[in-house]
Amino acid sequence: KPEKIQETAKAISKSQEEIAKIVEDLVLLADIGLRYQKSKTQPVQMVTTLKKIIDSFQEEMKIKKIKVDFQSDFQDVVLNVNEFTIKKALENLIDNAISYSNEGGLVKIKLRDDGQKLTLEIADRGIGIPKEDQPSIFQQFFRAKNALAKKNVGTGLGLFIAKNVIESHGGKIWFESEENKGSTFYV
Repeated sequence: KPEKIQETAKAISKSQEEIAKIVEDLVLLADIGLRYQKSKTQPVQMVTTLKKIIDSFQEEMKIKKIKVDFQSDFQDVVLNVNEFTIKKALENLIDNAISYSNEGGLVKIKLRDDGQKLTLEIADRGIGIPKEDQPSIFQQFFRAKNALAKKNVGTGLGLFIAKNVIESHGGKIWFESEENKGSTFYV
């Protein structure tokens, strides 16, 4: 039964990818304290970096028929950051927005300048975060009930890592969310 063999092979391949992601998150968590050092910051073009991160999710977006709308107040803006860690933090936020969006959904990403500060908004219209889970969302290994039901594999480290990276750069991260209506994360 070639169909059954092909189906099993796909399931094994998907499981391997998910295990690799878990291991990657755990290694990153162990490594992050060593990777973020002021001496390792460098000028990084953030609009270009964000576009590359979004492009890296093309496969997932195609499978779920998700559109990503990216807008920026800048052609590009250069920030002095640790490129490796900031990319990982932003990848985690964008991955969540896509993963927890419903099929055919829209993710809006905006880089704004209000004259005082830069703000990155990543908004989805997905499953949202239940009110009772919101206080714990940045805790290590925490996953909301509805996230567990939506996406079986996950470490509960993505938002923890994002928060630590952003705060170590002197930034701030927060969110607004309503269950079944979506979430917006701000950096």
